[in-house]
Amino acid sequence: VINKAEETHPEKVLALHKKTSAYLHIVKNKGIKDWLFIPEKQSSLNYVNVFARVLCIVLAFPVYIRGLMGNIIPYLLTNYIVRKKVRVAEFKTSFRLGVGSLLFLIFYIMQFFIAKALVPNIWWALGIITSSLLTGYFCLYLSPFRKKTRGIYRTIQLRSTNPELFHKLVSNRKEIIELFKELM
Repeated sequence: VINKAEETHPEKVLALHKKTSAYLHIVKNKGIKDWLFIPEKQSSLNYVNVFARVLCIVLAFPVYIRGLMGNIIPYLLTNYIVRKKVRVAEFKTSFRLGVGSLLFLIFYIMQFFIAKALVPNIWWALGIITSSLLTGYFCLYLSPFRKKTRGIYRTIQLRSTNPELFHKLVSNRKEIIELFKELM
């Protein structure tokens, strides 16, 4: 669509590009994500929501720490190997999946045998491995939740300390969407 629009309406594509670049530059500098300026999301931008989210994060923190302890080594090792060995961006996700699967399997097997050597029976060792798996899975959901909470808080701060900029960003986003719709 954009390639065709570049041929038929190059001035509109250029305007869209300039407006989008300026908007994204401001949003990135403020540490906020674009989705927070969607009109439907505005109702969730309040301190009560932030407080509830922070309370959830605080209550879940012990589980999160357990998840990190049981999974951080293969996670970091996977990222390190992929960053050092894979140069083509298109292959990084596939390699991360393959290397991560192998490293996590090896790490869980090692965890099992270490736990089996330290605890009196096999069920405790299986419980430790199950705990690592479940809390690691939990970490996959809590990390983005934490980041989104921080973004919501920053957006609320922006709205209360600099309402002109906040409303300008909301209207710029609306204009960008309208320009894009015109090109479709």
